Amino acid sequence: MIDADLPCLTCGYNLRGLRSGGVCPECGLAVQRTLRGGLLKFSRPSHLRSVHNGAELVLLSFLFLGPAGVTLWLLSIISVPGSQAGGLRTNGFVVAVLAIAALLGPGSLLWGWWMITGPDAELQGIERRWSARRITRRLTLTVGALYLGLLLLIVFRHLVPDLLALVGWHRLSLVVTCPALAHLVTSLRCLQQLAARAEGEAVEVGATAIYLLGGATLFCFLAAVLGWPLLAIFALFALAGLGACLVLYVTSMARFEAVMRAVMKEQAGAATQRQPTREAEERS
Repeated sequence: MIDADLPCLTCGYNLRGLRSGGVCPECGLAVQRTLRGGLLKFSRPSHLRSVHNGAELVLLSFLFLGPAGVTLWLLSIISVPGSQAGGLRTNGFVVAVLAIAALLGPGSLLWGWWMITGPDAELQGIERRWSARRITRRLTLTVGALYLGLLLLIVFRHLVPDLLALVGWHRLSLVVTCPALAHLVTSLRCLQQLAARAEGEAVEVGATAIYLLGGATLFCFLAAVLGWPLLAIFALFALAGLGACLVLYVTSMARFEAVMRAVMKEQAGAATQRQPTREAEERS
């Protein structure tokens, strides 16, 4: 019997006075689901492994993001086989290697977030239609498709010179940059929610700090671009803020990976403790 005020996770109905094995009279959600509070330790082990492995992959991707940017620049200045444009001459093998290298960093980052944002059966019937997890998952696909399209356009730019002259590289880069920034915002919100479900307060604080610092960095960047007074100072603060955001992002993700490892260990320990009890009940 629930002897304290407890709002239903789905509809907010006060479950006080109901049995723990019953259901909410308003929406039909099992009372046990509300008692568990949506914590990750009650999720399926397969889902926890997916989230943990995704966090590891996101961390690993930061080793390749820098080289990916360099290879994109190299692909933009070399003359690919079959083109008549100027630039550094090379062969198809080098182009293929550079293209694969340019995919490693962003590809592993996006694949990691795809694993992190997988559906959780524990939230079935509770999660909102436009939750941070669902939005991040859709944006992961969108950014991946746009980045792949941009990479192919860079490699085969000699086939569509008129299109590039009409649109311009700066507009094409914005097509990828804007969804990528949206992905960053929603993924941080998703990380906050996952950290709350894993009871990782340090990760929540880190994600909130990135929000605040990221906003200040964006302001300084815009001030520098628009040519406001003290441009050099704004540009310096923008670079410093960007570096700090990157450090915070990596450390927050590292802490989240450690929290997920602890949750998996706790779940495995609880399952081991329940096993003798189940065996005793079966024998009796």
